[in-house]
Amino acid sequence: MLGLIEFYHQLFDSVHEGVYFIDNQKRILHWNKSAERITGYSEADIIGARCSGGILTHLDRNGNDLCMLNCVFNKSMCTCSENSGDVYIRHKDGHRVPVRIHITPVTDSKGNIVGAIEVFRENVFRNIDEELIEDLKKADLIDSFTGLANQKYVEMKLRSSLEHKQKHNISFGIILISVDDLRDIDEIFTHEIEQQVFNMVARTLEGNVRSWDLVGRWGEEDFLAVVSHINQQQLVSVANKLRLIIENSFVEVHEQLVVKVTLTMGATVSMPEDTIQTITGRALYILERGKAYGHNLVFTDEDFQETESSN
Repeated sequence: MLGLIEFYHQLFDSVHEGVYFIDNQKRILHWNKSAERITGYSEADIIGARCSGGILTHLDRNGNDLCMLNCVFNKSMCTCSENSGDVYIRHKDGHRVPVRIHITPVTDSKGNIVGAIEVFRENVFRNIDEELIEDLKKADLIDSFTGLANQKYVEMKLRSSLEHKQKHNISFGIILISVDDLRDIDEIFTHEIEQQVFNMVARTLEGNVRSWDLVGRWGEEDFLAVVSHINQQQLVSVANKLRLIIENSFVEVHEQLVVKVTLTMGATVSMPEDTIQTITGRALYILERGKAYGHNLVFTDEDFQETESSN
């Protein structure tokens, strides 16, 4: 029997997809090599832990916490049916990884459910071209700290998007993204923890936009997303998805202590006569006005039109 178990362990380790098994108490009993590669968690980190204990924390496509609201394992084990979908899981470094999951309930010889197997694979929104990244680094278009596009590169993308807007009437929008209370992390913890949190946000944002969109660093503490082929309602939906994903993410300082942050955003859609200065200036104005009302929110032009018209 031991030889057969070892055979199955080796078999699962040879699979390119991540594979793990949980029992009825949602304890993780097997964790293959591809699961380690995709999530950053080693077998030693995972085995014996409960999947519901905040380690992976599945989020749905809109950034909502499935472990709290609609556990994917409960759905499969309660109905004895397979379950699949697109979710975000947490990487050990804190950022969110989009994956495609498939869950199969496992039964014993009497038909009783004894657990479930989840198979997951990376469901990347953008293909990473390593040669292109190297060329961009040589051209000084990559931010050395986060690995995102730097402000120079974002401005190039904005210029191109404005040209497409003027020539072909292809609409686009931008989202100016501010990490709330980032400096408080430096004061309460350390500068290193602050940098880890900032990088977690950067990698999560970059990994969860479409391949033809761009997220880059904008100034010291902000990010700017350029989102193509979109109207205002869709732009707000994209912004809120990113906001919720970050709200449900965290950086683990040490056992039992995590650091979480939120994002406040100013979003605006391009106008016919826009320049780089006018569209980014408008997003900054919206963001700064919005922060007076609160954090962890998305603001647009429409939020202040009524106020401005009454003045």
